[in-house]
Amino acid sequence: MRIFFSWLLACNPPTDVLETDLPAESPDLLDSNEASPPDTDTPAETDLPEDTDPPEDTDLPIDTDGLADLDNDGVAAASDCDDLDPEAWENGLLEEDVQATDTGLCFGYCTLSIDGFLRIYNTDRTDVDDLSCIRSITGPLYIYANTSLLDMDGLMGVEEIGGDVQIRYNDSLESANLPEVTDLTGYLWVTDNESLDDLSGFDQLQQVQGTLEIRNNANLEELSGLPSLTSIGGDFTLTGNPSLFDVSALYGLTSIGGDLTVCNNTALAEEEVTALYQSIDTIGGSATFGDACR
Repeated sequence: MRIFFSWLLACNPPTDVLETDLPAESPDLLDSNEASPPDTDTPAETDLPEDTDPPEDTDLPIDTDGLADLDNDGVAAASDCDDLDPEAWENGLLEEDVQATDTGLCFGYCTLSIDGFLRIYNTDRTDVDDLSCIRSITGPLYIYANTSLLDMDGLMGVEEIGGDVQIRYNDSLESANLPEVTDLTGYLWVTDNESLDDLSGFDQLQQVQGTLEIRNNANLEELSGLPSLTSIGGDFTLTGNPSLFDVSALYGLTSIGGDLTVCNNTALAEEEVTALYQSIDTIGGSATFGDACR
C-alpha cells in the first residue's frame, strides 16, 4: 500500500511545487555569444561636457571682456552700441518721412538719422521722450497742434535739421528746446503756444537762414534761450506776445536780411525795443516798432 502511494505521488506531483515557481535562470548562465544589453552610461564623446562649464570653443567667453552680451538682446557687446540697454543695439538711418503718432520709433536704435521730415502733428502726446535717439533730420521738423504736449525734452539730442522748424498751436507746451542745433537752413516759427513761458533751449543756435517768427505766445516772458543768435537771413517778426518784457538775450544779433518787426508786446518797454534795434548792425529791409504797427 505504501509503495502504491509513492508511485501515485511520482505520477501526480502537487500543484504547489509546479516548475513556474522555480527560480529564473541565472544571468551568469547566459550564452557568452549572445548580445549584451545596451550601456546606459554617457558616452565619452558627448556634445555636452559633464560639468556645467561652457566648452572651450564656445562663442561666448566666460568673462565679459568685450564679447559677452551683457543686456541679453542677442547682439554681442563688440557689435552693440549700447550693451546695457536691451532695446538699443545699432545706429540707424530711416530713408523716409516720419509721422510720429505712435511710440516705438527708437526701438533698436542708439542713434537715428531721418532722411526726410519729422512731423508730430495732432497727437495726444504729453512728451516726446521716446524720440530721444534722433540726431539728425534732413527735412523739416513740424511740432503742430498737439494740445497735450508739455515739453520737447525728448528731442534735445537733435544736432542737425535740414529744413524749416514749426512749433505751433501746442496749447500745453511750456518749454521749447533744441539745444544742440547751431544752424537752421530754413525758417523758425514759434507761434500760438499759449502756455509757453520761455525759449530756454536754443542755446547753441547761431543762425536762422530763413525767417524767425515769434508770435502770439500768451505767456512768453523772455528769450533767454537765444543768446548765441547772430544772424537771421530773412525777416524777424516779434509780435503779439503780451507777457514778453525781456529781449536782452537778442543783443548779440548783428544781422537781419529782411524786415524787423517788433509790435504788440504790451509788457515790453520801449527802451528794450530801442536797445535791441541799436544792437543790430545790418537790417536789409524796414524796421517797424510800437505805434507804427497799428
